[in-house]
Amino acid sequence: MKIAKNYNELLNNSILIRDISEKSNSRKLITYKQKHVDNNGNILNQINADVEINNIDDAYNMLKLIGYIDLMKIRDHISVYQKK
Repeated sequence: MKIAKNYNELLNNSILIRDISEKSNSRKLITYKQKHVDNNGNILNQINADVEINNIDDAYNMLKLIGYIDLMKIRDHISVYQKK
């Protein structure tokens, strides 16, 4: 397996299992991302594909069965601001 040089390279051509919880709804997704970046790390173009799933654990198990390995866990915390 090739070792990624940076975060963008690591996520390029990777599959993400995402559990997105928002106040009004919750979504579970398998996401494929392909990003083309220049030498400065600027994203030139990207492809995203999402598939909704019902069960996160089933998605993990399926990916393991077809030879994928768990590279990392990403914990996203997003704050949204609005001017009064």
